[in-house]
Amino acid sequence: MSGQDSLGYSPENGQVFLIEQSVVQSFDQQIGETQNHIDTETGGLMEFKVIMVTDSLLSFQTTFKQLYLKIAIGEQTLLDIDTMSFGESDPQLEMFRCVLDKPIQVEMATNGKIVKVSNEHDFISEMIAVSGLTDNEVKSKLSESLGEKFGAEALARSFEQFTFIYPDRAVAIGDQWETHITGKANIENQWVYTAKDGENISIQGEGVAHMDLTEGTGKVELDGTQTVHVKCCPKSGFIKNMTIEGDFEGHSSIPELGEEEFPTAMHQTIVYKLIQ
Repeated sequence: MSGQDSLGYSPENGQVFLIEQSVVQSFDQQIGETQNHIDTETGGLMEFKVIMVTDSLLSFQTTFKQLYLKIAIGEQTLLDIDTMSFGESDPQLEMFRCVLDKPIQVEMATNGKIVKVSNEHDFISEMIAVSGLTDNEVKSKLSESLGEKFGAEALARSFEQFTFIYPDRAVAIGDQWETHITGKANIENQWVYTAKDGENISIQGEGVAHMDLTEGTGKVELDGTQTVHVKCCPKSGFIKNMTIEGDFEGHSSIPELGEEEFPTAMHQTIVYKLIQ
């Protein structure tokens, strides 16, 4: 129909896309009259090389080029890891480096839905091997925790945060559609096609989300809303930049304090940017 566009991914075989990711989270946890403030920052660089293109499916060879993680409570930094740092190494840093430059295969529908992630390298076993841990029970718990971040299903849902943005039908400016991501973050986004020119396609989203950020025996469950602003390349469909802003509220627990739950709020900013 006149005025409608078939939005989606249409890169050329052999093209390479380098995506920079930054996730900044700020938590406020109320324990009695005391408020704990926790800041986390994670991110890195991901490379997607197109190795197959069909009318309905794309395949990428995907590698992580950088990973970083920083956690602070108040003014105290608890953890600061960057795989690009050249200082003294430690087991936690070496665990992250196990993931770098080891290709995984990602299959994606042209609307951005991840169909399959095939991990050719056993990241988790390699990470545990360099962790320095010897207790089998502790190693088993670490394996479970790492699987929630680097397992095939976890990676698929993580990639969908910035890929699964397109409709299954042709749309005109002003048209709307929905996408649904399931997993540790369960997100329903309502999208609207806002603008296009020779350089950019612009899309905006409003979403509701339930987030399970539980780590080990410490429980964190939050609900909230988010807004998304995206600019994409009209030819390849890949994002040029994406910003996600969200506010969430719920409850969390601290293992040392038993099963009592404490009111918890989080503000989150996620930025994706195409580097090349």
